[in-house]
Amino acid sequence: MQTFESCTILFSDVVGFTSICASLTPMEVVSILNEMYTKFDKCLETHNCYKVETIGDAYMLVSGLPERKNILFSK
Repeated sequence: MQTFESCTILFSDVVGFTSICASLTPMEVVSILNEMYTKFDKCLETHNCYKVETIGDAYMLVSGLPERKNILFSK
């Protein structure tokens, strides 16, 4: 297990998402989320962050951790 002295974790949630969705078509909801998350993803590249997960209107990212290298270990 690795530990790190500090890092930043962001959990985002769109306020009123359920109400917003009630007045839109499913395709409009998908389009809005796609546009929003595409902009978030571009910001992540600029600031060296890692997107952990997106579920519906929730977006989670982490920053301040070193890049993990893919190293194979043999038993």
